[in-house]
Amino acid sequence: MRVSVLRVTLVFMACILLPDRTARAQQELSAEDIFERVRRVYAECSSYRDSGTAITDFFKPMMSAVTRPFTTAFVRPSRFRFEFREKHLLSSSRFIIWQNGPDVQTWWNLHHPNVRHPDGIQAAVSGATGISGTSSFQIPALLLPDKIKGGRPLTVLTDLHRMDDAPINGAAMYRIRGSHTVEMTIWIEPATFLIRRIEFDTPQAHQTIDYSPAVNVEIPPQQLAFRPR
Repeated sequence: MRVSVLRVTLVFMACILLPDRTARAQQELSAEDIFERVRRVYAECSSYRDSGTAITDFFKPMMSAVTRPFTTAFVRPSRFRFEFREKHLLSSSRFIIWQNGPDVQTWWNLHHPNVRHPDGIQAAVSGATGISGTSSFQIPALLLPDKIKGGRPLTVLTDLHRMDDAPINGAAMYRIRGSHTVEMTIWIEPATFLIRRIEFDTPQAHQTIDYSPAVNVEIPPQQLAFRPR
C-alpha cells in the first residue's frame, strides 16, 4: 500500500514539475540557440509546405496596404513550387516559381506570360524577391542554403537578441530581433522551431509576412504541379 502511494505521489510530482522545467529550459535558450535550431529544421527537413500572406503597409497615408497571399511546397532534394498572388484595381497578378531537378521555370501573367527558364533556382527566387514582398526568398533560402546563396538570408542576421515572447492566435512565440540592412523581428513556434512571422521596416513601409508551415509531411503531387494558366 505504501509503495502504491509513493508511486502515485511521484507521478503527481512529475506532472507538476516537468512542465515547469520545460518552461524554464525554453526561457534559458539564447537567441543564437533558437536560431541555430531554426536553421537546422529548415536545412535538414525532407519536405516543407506553407501558406501565408505578405503585407506591405506603406507609411504614406494615401497609399493602401498591399496583401500578397502565397504558398510554398518543397520536397528534398529538388522539387519546389512557390506562388504568390496580388490583386490590382482592374486585374490580378500571379507569379510561379517551379523546379523539378535541373528544370527551373517561372511564369508571371502580367509581365512575362510566356514560361521562362532562368539559370537555376537562385535566379528564379531573386527575380521575385522584391515583387513578392520578399516572401519568395526568406524561407526558400533556409530550405536550400547551398543553392540560394545571394541576397541577405535570415542566417546572416547579426546582433541577435531575444525579445519578450508574444502570442499568435493565442499561442506564445519566441521573438528574435536581429539586423543586416534593416532590423527584423522573427516569430518562432517553440514546439517546432518553425517561423510563423517576419517583420521589418523599409524606408517606405512596414512589412509583415505570416506563415502557416509544416515540415516532414507528405506533399501531394498537385501541390507541386506547375499550372501556369
